[in-house]
Amino acid sequence: MLLAWSLLLAGCGYSTVYQTTADAVQSVAVAEVVVNTGEKLPGERRVAQLVNRRLAQVFTSHPDSAAYTLHIHLDEEQRTLAVLRDATEDRFEVVLTASLSLKDHKGEQVFQKVYTTTAIYNVEPSPLSTDAGRERARQSAAEFTSREAIQYINFFLHEQKRNGDA
Repeated sequence: MLLAWSLLLAGCGYSTVYQTTADAVQSVAVAEVVVNTGEKLPGERRVAQLVNRRLAQVFTSHPDSAAYTLHIHLDEEQRTLAVLRDATEDRFEVVLTASLSLKDHKGEQVFQKVYTTTAIYNVEPSPLSTDAGRERARQSAAEFTSREAIQYINFFLHEQKRNGDA
């Protein structure tokens, strides 16, 4: 059965995205990850640091020698999801909107994507528990934002390679 699937997939031109872009990923450098917020939220730099660290683990090129440079601007906000009968807020969500921009060595933008990730947390009886939940939600949104950026760039690089541009 496994052999039949292998032959079928090989015959239809199937190729994995990550296998064909492994070398191309090393040609991308992370230039900046910045969080823009209207009001200063505690821990906003932490989200940018988490996203930057995760992307730097994947895109390892030096900015001076990279074929592409990655710029991400993050907008973080919090929204109320649930309100109790006594008008106290019971549940929030962290909303992280990422504007991803990939530029070539000439500085021209070759790829752009805007996407949003959310993570939910509850208001607990203890303010410390609520803060811990908010921080976990921020970390979750940052991780998901990083994974999405990696996937979008991989798909872009895969298409470039498939079209013979990279």
